[in-house]
Parts: sequence; structure tokens; C-alpha cells
Amino acid sequence: MAIQIDAVEESFEIVAPHDAKLMDAFYSGLCELAPEVSPLFAGADMAVQKQKLLSTLLLLVDSLRDLDAIVPALHDLGAKHVTHGVEPQHHALVGSAPPGALEEVSGEGWKPACGAAWTDAFAVVVQTMKAGALVEK
Repeated sequence: MAIQIDAVEESFEIVAPHDAKLMDAFYSGLCELAPEVSPLFAGADMAVQKQKLLSTLLLLVDSLRDLDAIVPALHDLGAKHVTHGVEPQHHALVGSAPPGALEEVSGEGWKPACGAAWTDAFAVVVQTMKAGALVEK
């Protein structure tokens, strides 16, 4: 799968100044899309959780031109999520939420190609995290 890196980078530049709004949109969209994952966040400090997600998005965007650089971090993240009760099916649910949040925050700056590009990028993230989760089990 070829990720449209330019579309990911350009769309992220639009939303980056609105990081708090992006994180709010992501988590509200996720809980609406997949209410079964809400209990996974019950004991979490959501301010910390949102900062971790933002850091992961930044790492992803910065690593798209050299995906091998991000594989160890995503494997570790997938393994860590297992200890918090994340199941394999949860990865795909979480991976489907970011494009909607990005589109919501981008507003008129959003282009159809952006959605496809982010979907492809998150497919790589989900696959890599699931591989790391399997190592944990």
C-alpha cells in the first residue's frame, strides 16, 4: 500500500495549530464510533492520553518517509496497549477514527485525497501495532 505522504503532511499542517480541538474530536468520535472502547479510558488521565496520541501522530507524520524508523515504537505501543485491555479488534476501530477527526478540524481545507491518505497511514499503524501486541501475548 502506497501512502500519499504529501496529502498526510499537508492536511496535518492545517490541523496542527488546533491540536486540542483535534484530540477532543478524535476521542469523542472514537467513543461515538466504537462505544465498546470507552471503558478502556475509564481510569485514564485524558489530558495525558490526548498528549500521548498527539505525540504519536507527530511521530507518524515525521516518520512517513522512513516507516522503518517508527516500527519499533509502534510495536512497543501495541504491546503496551495489551496490558491496558486492548484487544486486536480495537486497533481497527481506533484506526478508523482519526480521518474523521482530522476532517472535522480541517474544515474547508480538507480534500478527499486526505481521507484516503490518512486511512492508508493508519492501516500501517494498526497492522504494526497488532504485530507488537501479538509479541506481548
